[in-house]
Amino acid sequence: MPLYAGSDSAIPWENQRPVAGPHRHPCRSARGSYQELRGNTASETSAEIRTRIERTRAVQQARGYYNARMPVRMIRKQCALDDSGERTLEMAVRRMGLSARAHDRILKVARTIADLAGSETVAAKHVAEAVQYRSLDRNYWN
Repeated sequence: MPLYAGSDSAIPWENQRPVAGPHRHPCRSARGSYQELRGNTASETSAEIRTRIERTRAVQQARGYYNARMPVRMIRKQCALDDSGERTLEMAVRRMGLSARAHDRILKVARTIADLAGSETVAAKHVAEAVQYRSLDRNYWN
């Protein structure tokens, strides 16, 4: 699931509003009525999350390694991107001034996000989510 509602979200962009948190970093938050927020919507249970994680770890074990320990020579093969994903990653590298190591880490995180989603390929939305996590990491830990 995306870190915040974006273009691939179920919530239309026009129904989202910018929010400035205590860190003064603008992000997007979904507008909704109190009833929508408190409603009895179906969400993923802890057991379902555990099952999804176990399935993801099994996929990674079948490859011979967990994504965090992926050998450098395998990153390009296991994290192959389509044109849209390449553009997303290129833009992030240029705008954020990322090193080669950070580039590879984003690819590994994107592969993990794709694995959690049950996707065989790494899509642009997986790369975008990984970049968002990297941005948060920079804002809070540096």
